[in-house]
Amino acid sequence: MNVKYKDGLYKFFYLPILFHETIPGHSLQIITYSSKNITKIDIGLELTPFGTASFAASIEGWGLYAEYLAKRLNCYRTNLDLVGHYSFLLLRASRLVVDTGIHGYGWSYDRSVSYLLKNTLFNKEGAKSEVKRYFTYPGQATSYYIGYLSITNALSKAEKKLGLLFNLKHFHEVVLESLKYGPLETMEEAVDDLIDYTLSCSNGDKQCRKEKYRHLNYLNITTIQTSSKSSSLNQLSLISSMAYQIFLFIVFTL
Repeated sequence: MNVKYKDGLYKFFYLPILFHETIPGHSLQIITYSSKNITKIDIGLELTPFGTASFAASIEGWGLYAEYLAKRLNCYRTNLDLVGHYSFLLLRASRLVVDTGIHGYGWSYDRSVSYLLKNTLFNKEGAKSEVKRYFTYPGQATSYYIGYLSITNALSKAEKKLGLLFNLKHFHEVVLESLKYGPLETMEEAVDDLIDYTLSCSNGDKQCRKEKYRHLNYLNITTIQTSSKSSSLNQLSLISSMAYQIFLFIVFTL
């Protein structure tokens, strides 16, 4: 939380931020990843300035999904808590418009601030802070809602196809495990594998019943390997993003 602009934050914003950053959000995500075999290059990419070489939609998509999950689990106790939740959804959706407007259509600073004031619950100080971020970090702010939509679409698909066989815990295991490898496509394919695996188990596959999901063997290893190859290419393409961040740092600090 950027306390420099604390006057631009309402108290009902705090719970969504809490769930986003801690449990079931990024803290759970980090704990999950640290318990897996993470390569040195993965760690190095996360430590680049502002995490520019990481897959932001995979990381922040889970964070925003965590805010939704808190609602699903009835963790928002008051109507004001829900106002905070929905206001943050509005903000993330508005970021898609404003970021695209700035970098695709040449929106001015004032027009961008005005849009946020009209379409979110942020006051002027909060809106200004947000827009400065969009100007200096192209595309990053859009990652939240894109990742969130990918996860919730996968959730809806799994619930619809599995019906009473659907298990939310198993779904989360697959999502967190597969997002570790980077692109959202990996997660989407892994959820498809989970669906196929669960349906095959329900048809009497004894080996499936024996495993009981303990080792995530329903994850398609081909999917992971393919993703790892494409991940290497994506990492190379993200060097330009890192260079851009260094350029901005020099411009704004000298």
